[in-house]
Parts: sequence; structure tokens; C-alpha cells
Amino acid sequence: MIIDCHTHIFPSRIAQKAAHDLVHLYGSSPVAGVTAAYLSEHMDHCGVDRSVILPVATTPDQVRSINTWILSLLSDCDRFIGLGAMHPDFNTVGDVETVGDELERLKKAGIRGVKLHPEFQFFYPDEDRMFRLYEAFIEHDMLAFFHAGGGGTWLKEIHGTPERFEAVLDSFPKMKVLAAHFGGYDCWVGVEKHLLGRDILFDTAYIFRSDDGTKYLPDDEIVRMVEAHGSDKILFGTDYPFRRQDIEIANLIKLDLDDSDKERILGENAAQVFGV
Repeated sequence: MIIDCHTHIFPSRIAQKAAHDLVHLYGSSPVAGVTAAYLSEHMDHCGVDRSVILPVATTPDQVRSINTWILSLLSDCDRFIGLGAMHPDFNTVGDVETVGDELERLKKAGIRGVKLHPEFQFFYPDEDRMFRLYEAFIEHDMLAFFHAGGGGTWLKEIHGTPERFEAVLDSFPKMKVLAAHFGGYDCWVGVEKHLLGRDILFDTAYIFRSDDGTKYLPDDEIVRMVEAHGSDKILFGTDYPFRRQDIEIANLIKLDLDDSDKERILGENAAQVFGV
């Protein structure tokens, strides 16, 4: 089984605007369509069994509506695995329900985690206002799936650094954490110093060499870091629609790792994390 743990799609009514905004924010164009139908077709072509959909709420009032869309998406397609949206300031703008209520709604629907994006949502992972969220994640046994590191043309500083995630792990050792982009896009020296070997999951989204000129980890460095961190804590991810799933699968398969390590990364680990 192959599971892509890192994909982004949007409702059809806003797909065109979302694709335009992605080009503006990241300086590169999507390589495939940004709706559920396009992703499903892409999965068929690339031999991917399941894809994890990662929504991002850029404002707190988007949280519930995005999560409602995710729940409807999952009811229409059993090939998708959904994560919930959450925002650091959720329930501070007159909302009636609490973070716990929203997490319970997600959990009852079988969702096992939420996506947070320090750069889009303008927070430091180790700042005090995040602590109530982390306590709720632990209480409801939810994975905190973070964008980690840089990766945007608009960034003047990186909020989600390896040092800050290290502080989160120290303060909340019971929280399940995944730091995307192998612990921090273009922060891999810091990842090796502060996160490698810790009890934290990484994914492989946007770490392989590509013709688009973005930063990448050399293959031998990926192999060395996988062996140091443990292949049981690495999940395959592509950052679709920015990378093709078939190309990223080939990039993973060509690494000088044991077949058993590749199988864990390509799907076995994600199946365990997301209850597939």
C-alpha cells in the first residue's frame, strides 16, 4: 500500500483562485489540478492507494467550515484520509464551541489529527498561546501535523524552526507530532542538531531534487538521516499539487535503503498513524 500523507486540494468553487494564490505565495505553479477529482485521477495514474488531505485555516472563523467540507469529502471518497483544520486563535472571536468540542467532532468522524501552519497562521510553535491547543490534542489523542521550516516567497523569518519544535517536544512529551518536510524545509542542519532521533514524525514532502530549482536534500543525506532517525518515524509525502506522486515515489524507491525501510515509509507507517 502506498499512502501520500501530504496533499492539498480545495473545493471546486474556490479552486481557480486557490491555484492562483499558490503561484503568488510559492513562486511556482502546481503541476496538477487542485480539486478532489484531479487528485483522485492522479492517484490512479501514479499507483497511490490513499492520500491524506491537509487543510489550512488562515483565520479562526474558517475552522468549522473547512472541517465540515473535509467531513463531506471523506463521505464521498474512501480513498482520502482527512486531517482537521485548526487555528491558534480558534474560539477567541465569539465562537460558542470550544477547541475540545471541535476536536471531538473530528474524532467521532474518525479523523486522527489536525494541520497547523506556523507561517500562514503567524505563530511560533513554542509560544504560550499554543499550549491550550496542545493540551487539548493530548486529551483527545490527536496528531499535531505541522508545516515545518520555510518555503514561501513572502517569508521574512521562519516561525517553525527545529529549535522551537524541540522546545515543544520537551514541554509536551505526550503529544503526537509530525514536522513536515523532513523536520523543516531548508532547515535540515537544525533538524539534525535538534530533532533527529527524537520522538517525532517527519514526512518526505518537498525534500527531493526537482527541476523547479527549489532547495533539496541530497540522496545520501536523506539515507543517512533516515537511518539515524529511524525509518519507522518517516512518512511518504509529496506536497501535491506541487509535486507529482509518481516522480516522488521513484525518488524514494531509488534511495539506498532496505526494501523493508521503503515499505514502511511508503505506506506502513502512515497506515498505523492514520488507522488505515
